[in-house]
Amino acid sequence: MNPSLEVGAALQSNEDPKSMTVNCAHKLFGHHSEVWTRQIAKALGITITQGSMETFEACDIAKARQKNTTQDSQGQGKSTIYNEKVYSDLSYVYSPNQKRAYKYVWHVMIDSATGLGKDGFYKAKISFIELACQQLQKWK
Repeated sequence: MNPSLEVGAALQSNEDPKSMTVNCAHKLFGHHSEVWTRQIAKALGITITQGSMETFEACDIAKARQKNTTQDSQGQGKSTIYNEKVYSDLSYVYSPNQKRAYKYVWHVMIDSATGLGKDGFYKAKISFIELACQQLQKWK
């Protein structure tokens, strides 16, 4: 049986599946490693039929991207000095049809040393700057 159809059948059935292939379980449980997939299945009482896990293109791409992404631009870890590294991001809320659902901009910033974070919704991109500067002064 096609693994995609097998996953769909397992999700659609009213009863819990008692056994499945490792490839089906790998897809069903979120593309974890083979060891984790087998452990999750065992914890759920699902028997994995004999066989080895095939390589999925999506997993290979994710693994390749993960290897070339450093934690920050200089390859250093967490900061130990307050306000030395502050991560900041802006986002909009989109509806499923890719139109902006709300007219507000969401801004979040996190201090690497302490893990403290602050977020808020603003009417325009430029309106968060003054408040972000005030927050950075508070964190000193």
